[in-house]
Formats: sequence, structure tokens, C-alpha cells
Amino acid sequence: MTFDRDLTKDVVRRLRRAGFDPPAGLPRFIGDGCDFRAWRIGDRVYRIAKHDGAVEALVREAALGRAIAPRLPCAISFVERLSEDDGIAEYAYFDHRPALRAKAGDALAADLAAFFDALHGLDASTLDVDALDAPIAAWQEVVHDELDAIGAEAWVRAALESPPDDGGARVLTHSDLAPEHVLVDDDGRLLAVIDWSDARISDPAIDLAGAWLWGDAAFAARVHARYRGPRDPELELRSRYLALCAAVHYAYLGDIDRREGRLLAARRTLSALRDAGSF
Repeated sequence: MTFDRDLTKDVVRRLRRAGFDPPAGLPRFIGDGCDFRAWRIGDRVYRIAKHDGAVEALVREAALGRAIAPRLPCAISFVERLSEDDGIAEYAYFDHRPALRAKAGDALAADLAAFFDALHGLDASTLDVDALDAPIAAWQEVVHDELDAIGAEAWVRAALESPPDDGGARVLTHSDLAPEHVLVDDDGRLLAVIDWSDARISDPAIDLAGAWLWGDAAFAARVHARYRGPRDPELELRSRYLALCAAVHYAYLGDIDRREGRLLAARRTLSALRDAGSF
């Protein structure tokens, strides 16, 4: 998606009217989702809400970030300044590579496991975070109508029709650990986790599923082996199933947006799940 020069100037004017002091330079468009449009100017990122519900999400995200950022082993994106009336949030920009383009090695597996341990070990009872009590059922509903659009293979359809039961502990989860939300440095070490708008109290398997999207079966196994958070006998089964759902959704989004990186990550994940005999 491209934007003309007049529109980028409108963004700067809007930020200034809302009381922000953006750096010099033209905004660079970096994302357009269901709830937000995001722009980068220099070392700042601005997310602009599209509707009232998104503004409410920004308010909750700001409070969550302030509460948990000091207690996690890596940086996270959190709202540094918020204009609730204007629906605009300001963040620091991380100079990074997303895990989508990173090599998933032992160091990243250890870093991710440590991040999960810290996040899932937080006391979420005092945080204003919604619950997602049945993530498997929720994901089934999301991908149900996407299977035909991506031309899903028969084994994918069959696997999705035999879900494990929702279960496990209920902890604070990021809940949207797609590869572009996990940032790594040049050595492949975990640098930051961004986009916390979908954080929920839910099953830790929903976060562990992300390991399949970043790597392969061996990488996912290394993350699981190092994970010291709440475990139960069906944890890995649920994480594999949720990874399958996420891969289908990722393929669907990649097809819509014509983003080859997303499509490649989805295909890699589906192949890894199939070859590992996970279903």
C-alpha cells in the first residue's frame, strides 16, 4: 500500500494537533490492520486507532506495558505516550529484524523459553486484561472459512476437525506471536516482543505455538524442552494444533496482502507439522 505526500503531511498535522512532537521527516507507513494504522517517523512509531474499541484497547495496552515491561527479560513495545481523545499512541522504534527473516537457533530457543517463563509466571490478577478461555475453539472459528481460500490440503482439514480439548493453566499470554512480532538482533538473539494489543489471560500453549511459525519441529522441541512454565500432559498437543490454526491464518493473510514472507512462513510451518507426524 502506498500513500501520497499530502496524506503523510496530514499525519504529521494530526499528531501535532494531538499534542505530540514527532521527529523531523516524512512518516513511513508500516502497517494497516483491522484496528490500527501505524506510521514510523525517525525513532518513533505512532499507531492510530480506527474505531472506539481500538482506543479502549490502547488504554489497556498502555497500562499493561507499564506494569510488565520491567519484569521481562527482553524489551517490549509499550505505549510511551497516549492521546486517548485522538486515539493515537506513541512507541519507541526498535532497529531490528523480525523472526520471520531470522535463523532459528539454540540461542533464540533459549531466549524465547526464558521470555515465556517470565511472562507466564507473572501474577495477572491485578492487570486489566481480558480472558480467552477457549483459544482452540476461538481459532477453529477463525480458520473455518479460510480453508477454501488457501486451498488447504486434505490432511490439514482432517487435523482441524479433530481438535484437542481446551485446557491447561490460565496465565498472561501475548496471544499473537507471529514472526513479525518477535524481533531479533544480528546474532539471532531475542531483542524485543512487540504488538501487545491481543494480550489475554489464556492457555500458555497459544504462545508456545509461535515456535513452530519461527522455526521447524526441532526448534519447537527445543523451546518446549527449556520451558519451565505451567505444564500439563496435553500442552504440546494443544500448541501444535494452535500452530496449525495460526499457519492457516497466516497463509490466508499472506494471500490477501500478497506478502511472500508470510506465505513462506505458513508453508514452512505446515510442512514441518506434517513431516513431524504431529497429526
